[in-house]
Amino acid sequence: ESSLLDSAPVTAPAPARSERFEQEDHLLACLLTDGNLLVWLTNTLERLHLASLNAEDWENPENREVFGALKRYLSSDEPWDLELFQDTMHDQFHQRLARLMVHSAQLPQGNDALVREDAAKTLVRMRLERLRNATVSIRFLLDEMQRTGEWETVRSFDKINNQNLREILHLEQVMVRLPQEFSQRARSDRGLRIY
Repeated sequence: ESSLLDSAPVTAPAPARSERFEQEDHLLACLLTDGNLLVWLTNTLERLHLASLNAEDWENPENREVFGALKRYLSSDEPWDLELFQDTMHDQFHQRLARLMVHSAQLPQGNDALVREDAAKTLVRMRLERLRNATVSIRFLLDEMQRTGEWETVRSFDKINNQNLREILHLEQVMVRLPQEFSQRARSDRGLRIY
């Protein structure tokens, strides 16, 4: 049985880098600066044929919990208010929220377009990193399964790996198109202003 993967031996995957958590923190801090950013990001992801932001995008459990609380809060009838949002969260997450807010205070103020583009790019980078790490792990497992002759498992993992590789290609193409996408959006938004 041949695999679509190259035949070079694969070493065990390296542990996840802390850069992933830094990207997560950054994206979540961006989302906390503007209650409308999550809605905008969801619409943009749909336009780019990408899945909406969800719990699987967050590796850090605290970030996953803060994101879930943010989604619940934004789906309520309450207008965005950080203090009210904090009150909805369990006390154990207040310190995490405080660190995220310190980070959000360092973000550029008054330039929504820049924050939006940065949030979209950060999410695409996070997903690319997660898929690349998964691909390395799967390649390691494929190598092990091929050595032991578990061909049915090899076919199953090979199928998953090929799906991940297609998604990586799509995300890389989206990353290349993002600057042009935002540039065109900015021009069309300026052209629609009513005075």
